[in-house]
Amino acid sequence: MAENNLASGLDASAWLVIIIAVLKVVKVIIDEVQD
Repeated sequence: MAENNLASGLDASAWLVIIIAVLKVVKVIIDEVQD
């Protein structure tokens, strides 16, 4: 196991959940700034 980075420890579904969560947080921040 040569590669021992964060990506190798997470599967695609985990990355998908993380990305969706980040996008939701970003959207909330943008809405707060625009308001």
